Amino acid sequence: MNVSTARQFTATVANDPANQGVTWRLTQSGSNCAPGCGALSGQTATTVTYTAPGTVPANPTVNLTATSVRDTSKSASATITVTSSGGSVSVTISPKRGGLAVAQTLAFTATVMNDVGSAGVTWSASGSGCSGSACGTFTLGTSSSATYVAPSIAGIYTVTATSAADLTKSASATMAVTDLAGVLTYHNNVARDGTNSKEYALTTALVAATTFGKLFSCPTDGAIYAQPLWVPRVTINGLPHNVIVVATQHDSVYAFDADTSPCTTLWHANLLDSAHGGSAGETTVPSGASGGLVGNRFGDITPEVGVT
Repeated sequence: MNVSTARQFTATVANDPANQGVTWRLTQSGSNCAPGCGALSGQTATTVTYTAPGTVPANPTVNLTATSVRDTSKSASATITVTSSGGSVSVTISPKRGGLAVAQTLAFTATVMNDVGSAGVTWSASGSGCSGSACGTFTLGTSSSATYVAPSIAGIYTVTATSAADLTKSASATMAVTDLAGVLTYHNNVARDGTNSKEYALTTALVAATTFGKLFSCPTDGAIYAQPLWVPRVTINGLPHNVIVVATQHDSVYAFDADTSPCTTLWHANLLDSAHGGSAGETTVPSGASGGLVGNRFGDITPEVGVT
């Protein structure tokens, strides 16, 4: 371990019916050596955090011993070698932020620089008013990646990747989890007032160039005047997606993945072809053929008029 870094150790005791656990001890050549060889903190019956000294001791090899409380003749040891830092440990996480519907999943990856022994990271989730699995869970977790499963309660949560080699180094991502059933009509509701009462993350303070803006765009075959719709957790080809549904003036309908960059087209159909109800020779309405009605005297939609 590098100097001044910290790592958590865990002991497991078999045939310990009262769960008495272990005691912890730092030694060199059989003698107690703390604090010169490092320090122990956060001790429990099964876990402890070792912090390496600020400089490499004359004897860089340290033994951490866990001794059974029930039977002190039984113990196990870990050998730790304290080394000079080859560079500060740092952690990065991707993505750094995200939006999910309740119970939806998102894959994360973590990268640790100067990770002696390739120890990787451990994963945790936190949030206001929650603890443990109530803040979300992880599946397919490894030392460099994990899939976060959003909890069933909407809110703002934080996913954290912590260096296993140095517990003082970590990186976090902010997750906005919503229970919005979907944007299924013009301006969100029949009142047409645009209200989204299920928005838990976006605030006026975040509407700034550094935190708010276009993430990606999707090409279509015509202009879009109709209200785009957002539908969560739609299963397509066996996988759940948050979907943006748009209709174009070329009489096409698209389903785009709302969260994938670059844009992913999940489905596309043109309503003029025979497979979707169109008849031979059917076309969109050319601009100017509507008698000036479209656009309320401000001119027609150009260059064609379709689904509006």
